[in-house]
Amino acid sequence: MSPLNDAEIDLRHLLNRGYPQKGALNFVAGHYLLDQDQRNYLARKVSSDQKALERKVKIVDFTDLKDQTLLIDGYNVLITLENVLHHPDTILESDDGVLRDTKAVFGKYRPHPDTASTLNTLISFLREAQVRRVDFFYDRPVSKSGELAKLTREMMERNQFPGSATTSPCVDRELAKNSADTVVATSDGPLMDKVEKVVDLPGLIRNELK
Repeated sequence: MSPLNDAEIDLRHLLNRGYPQKGALNFVAGHYLLDQDQRNYLARKVSSDQKALERKVKIVDFTDLKDQTLLIDGYNVLITLENVLHHPDTILESDDGVLRDTKAVFGKYRPHPDTASTLNTLISFLREAQVRRVDFFYDRPVSKSGELAKLTREMMERNQFPGSATTSPCVDRELAKNSADTVVATSDGPLMDKVEKVVDLPGLIRNELK
């Protein structure tokens, strides 16, 4: 068994014993002399058994999306889907039932040639799922977030798909506050804890492509 596999087992054990995630991760990563990529893997992969179960029961499937309003954690979903489509080796299946990427590029993300095609794939999927409306939220502090919101609106208008795309100083708070009677598209663990229904759009799209 590799050191990373051993570290995964140890971290899950500590979390199951109630140790805080950050402290447990630092301890395990230090013990096994893990590099930053390996730390990213553990942070995104491992949850306590109880936390994983609490999150899994919130996840809705493709057939549950019909006529729903979706609130989309923009950078979270877009970056994960881009990696599903173009860098699948960076994608992992987490304990709590959603796909996550290990590249950790969130704060450095900029729109690029693949962005429009990824948005088009996403919007086409939402149309196929017969979603009623979609509202994208991008983190305002990230450079070019306004440009990305504008591109998203243009893609939605081009596809005649109802919804909006905007920036917010705190997307997690915005989504949690407005999540009643909606489905939130995200793989962010703390946000999943705060809302009632979650959808893993990159995961559903990956399954469809298979």
